[in-house]
Amino acid sequence: MKHFGITVLEGKYGLSLSKDRYAIPNCKNTYGKHRCVSDDIYTDKSQQFYTDKWCEQHRKKCLHNFDLNMRYYASLHQEAFEEELHHFIHNNPFFLSVRDLNAFLHIPGYYLVILDHYCQLYVGSAINIAKAVRSHWLKNVPFDKLMFPVNRIDASLFTIDHFRALDTTRIFVFQTDDIYIYENYFRSSFSPEYTLGTQKDPRITFSLLGYR
Repeated sequence: MKHFGITVLEGKYGLSLSKDRYAIPNCKNTYGKHRCVSDDIYTDKSQQFYTDKWCEQHRKKCLHNFDLNMRYYASLHQEAFEEELHHFIHNNPFFLSVRDLNAFLHIPGYYLVILDHYCQLYVGSAINIAKAVRSHWLKNVPFDKLMFPVNRIDASLFTIDHFRALDTTRIFVFQTDDIYIYENYFRSSFSPEYTLGTQKDPRITFSLLGYR
């Protein structure tokens, strides 16, 4: 199917973020060998593969973390999110709404990826806007890296790459050769709770939801 003019394929992770297609076990170690990590979680001395037991335990933790993130997004207010976005576009009219990303192949600039269902947005910049946005849709966070810090259920927040293509509901683009310079400035125009990739304390975020 086409999404913003770009062909997207469902694959095993789906086109929208969902719990039933999240944390699909994969025994491959993507971190490399760790001297300080117990060999008990690996099937071999070279630490290339995790045991089935570790994968199952990790999956349960990831799904618990998934629920915490979903509860956090559900606690946000759509009207307040929309008001901040409207205010930003009003003050930065050079950001234009995009219907077809193909118009921005090989075009440098800044982009806003909007995930309305989650009251989240992502601010990025790239030498090829269309390719950068598409890379977010295609990227799959490795199973053993779904939580960061590792095993911190109460301290791991989703990144833009945790989401799928159809989670993107709107895109705004500012075409310019002066890329990367103002990315942090544009990001700081929004409240941290609405911006993926912005530092916020997940311990406070999740404690407000009654994390145990």
